[in-house]
Amino acid sequence: MNSHLSSQQAAGSLIFYTQPNFGGQNAIDVLHGETGDIANRSGEWLYRSVAMANMHAFAFSDVNPADSSINYLNHIETMLSANSADLQTLWPSAQVPLHYLGVDPSLVVPVWLHIDASQDVPNAIAAQFVVGVSTTQISALTLPGRDGMLGLPGRTDGSAVSAYCPFGDYDPSTGKVAWSGNGNIVLEYRGGQITILTYSGFPDGWSFSEPKQNADGSWVVELNATVVPDSLIISSLYTDKNSIKNDGIDAATFTATVIDTLTQLPASGQTVYWHTTLGSLSSSSTVTNAQGQCTNQLTSVTTGTATITASLDNGDSRAVNVDISAGEPLLLIRGARTSLRASGQRQTGRLVALDALTLLPVSATWRYRNASTSTAASAFLDVAPEQYLDVSLPSGETVTLNPSNIIGNGEWTDDSTSAGAFAARLNNGSCAGWGVAGWGGYSPSTQVNYGVACPAATFYAFTALRSDGSIFSWGDGNEGGMLPANIAVLNSVLEIKGSRGTFALRSSVPPYIQSWGWGVDTPSAINLTVPPYIASMYDIKSLFANDNAFVVINNNGQAFVWGDADAGGAISQHAGALRGISDCCASRRAFGVIAQGTIAAWGDEDYGGNGAEVAYVSNALRLVATESAFTALLTSGAIVCWGNPEYGNNLPDAYRYRTDILDVKSTYGAFAALCADGTVISWGNPLYGANSASVAGQLRDIVALSATSGSFAALTRSGHVVTWGDSSTGGNSTAVAGQLTDVCAIYSNTHAFAALKADNSVVVWGDPASGVNDFPSTINGNISYRAE
Repeated sequence: MNSHLSSQQAAGSLIFYTQPNFGGQNAIDVLHGETGDIANRSGEWLYRSVAMANMHAFAFSDVNPADSSINYLNHIETMLSANSADLQTLWPSAQVPLHYLGVDPSLVVPVWLHIDASQDVPNAIAAQFVVGVSTTQISALTLPGRDGMLGLPGRTDGSAVSAYCPFGDYDPSTGKVAWSGNGNIVLEYRGGQITILTYSGFPDGWSFSEPKQNADGSWVVELNATVVPDSLIISSLYTDKNSIKNDGIDAATFTATVIDTLTQLPASGQTVYWHTTLGSLSSSSTVTNAQGQCTNQLTSVTTGTATITASLDNGDSRAVNVDISAGEPLLLIRGARTSLRASGQRQTGRLVALDALTLLPVSATWRYRNASTSTAASAFLDVAPEQYLDVSLPSGETVTLNPSNIIGNGEWTDDSTSAGAFAARLNNGSCAGWGVAGWGGYSPSTQVNYGVACPAATFYAFTALRSDGSIFSWGDGNEGGMLPANIAVLNSVLEIKGSRGTFALRSSVPPYIQSWGWGVDTPSAINLTVPPYIASMYDIKSLFANDNAFVVINNNGQAFVWGDADAGGAISQHAGALRGISDCCASRRAFGVIAQGTIAAWGDEDYGGNGAEVAYVSNALRLVATESAFTALLTSGAIVCWGNPEYGNNLPDAYRYRTDILDVKSTYGAFAALCADGTVISWGNPLYGANSASVAGQLRDIVALSATSGSFAALTRSGHVVTWGDSSTGGNSTAVAGQLTDVCAIYSNTHAFAALKADNSVVVWGDPASGVNDFPSTINGNISYRAE
């Protein structure tokens, strides 16, 4: 076997994972023609699960005709065309070493060899051939009653594959083959058909049938196949259903009847071959019973009309059509989209794709509606919450998610008497507010309240970005809720971010960066007006804020700042010289950035402004912050922290060496991390949700995390919710537990949670004054996770 030889990029993806259920930090992408090991020894599996989109995986164990001592009783040869959550469960007794081969079905055609169980010795054939559209050579094995691969010719007309075929006597009691000779067979692909050009060197009396196409599009060649008399015909083919749903479960059953026209009697023991133009058949061939009948079943996950054909070796055939219509969706998405909350309250959304039937992760294609590129993965980090997001399965089923549905604001402090408000983007493009009225907890005037793509927040106000690039604000007029006249007329806004009481925008026309609110339009000790040199920068790609300072990042990945010089508004020399910044995050009075895997920080050192203790890191991926501490998620799945030990820089030793962290969320003073096995770990200040011990038994199968200022909420695969932390800020959801079913996403303000359900209703809990007591029931039915 030649590993990683010349290969071709496939149209789809094939990913092997080191753990079951598509987990593990050493997952690999496999190209067509690329081979490697799945397991080297029994119980020592290198890869435990596999996900695929369009690509297939051929799994096979060692074949060596030069060694007659090999036991082939547990020999594996199979083509995987669907995701498998646990390969060890699939093949508990596989012969090892067990290998994989990446196969793109758009590039090559699998051709199998079938030897009947009654075949006299010699009765085993090994096929050694080069995989089409690659230079990789593999060896396969066909045993009596156990089909093996004969070749993988390319799909280009005239493509041929020559298989060198040692043959011998297989002993089913020992699993060994006594090899006795060598043959050769040449297969060709032409005009959509597989033919045998030549074969030679095999025992006298051996013959190979014309290749027949299987239901899955592969082909099969039979050794010494019985000739079917021309007098045999399929007299009837009927189905019990003329239509089925595309849920992969609803099935149509087909019955074929074979008779001999000379005697008009049923013909038993005859092989009927099946093919469908759409969906999947339960078998590629079946054998008639004493009544001359055999059956098959069709299921599908795609819609359309399927033509099912039953045929005999003599060429006689019949066909019947079945309509496949849309049933219940098979693709389930969980997780809140990114919420543009103020300062360090940022809640970056991590979304997961699940199989609606098994609730296991599935690989899907994620693409923003206005984007030219897409991402294939089972999880997705939402970086453009203002855009519609299309999520597709290889079958063609597509789910479209609405832009970020709900945002919250509120004072992010240790003052338990503070509160917050919510704003929801409704399906008609307007915003509805509730909670603290003075901070935006009301619906804006209908004169401006339309066409909303995504809202953003300060502590005390909201601003909505419309799809046409215009904006409007509401809430506390001194804290960003009153839009200046020169900004109200813009229709070029690309992005909005909020600090404690000030908004800043990024525009496609000059001035490219502008601000309004506290420190700009109202008297204050801190000037948050954008400096002219920053306002004139045309190459800014992103914007960030803490309580009283802002950062912009240009296309070269360089940071520029303004605001409170003691709290991040003056950048350190080291951080200012960085290029290639890929992420930025804020605590209340400091900023942290990642540049080419390294970490830098500046601002108030009491709030994480000194990142010296993590200067050694070279593989940082994402940042999350509490009010005064930071956590960095590394590409290895590990995490590191810095900043205030009382508010999150107290990572327990037990967590320092973990490499299975998928996501991290923060409250005012604590962190919670989602692990690859669906469990959650937490640390920081116990007053703000650091202690999850009381619900540890419930923190299983978690797929998403959300946070208020003092509590966390975890969303399970099944759509249930687990909460812990400060009960006054949502840490106790007992009162609404019966309503928290089939939840799609959990949003929050500083003091309450809002769960959006699949039935287009919202459930709120937490501080009564922060949007729980005054939730407007008219929102229910007018807001949805999926675009309708």
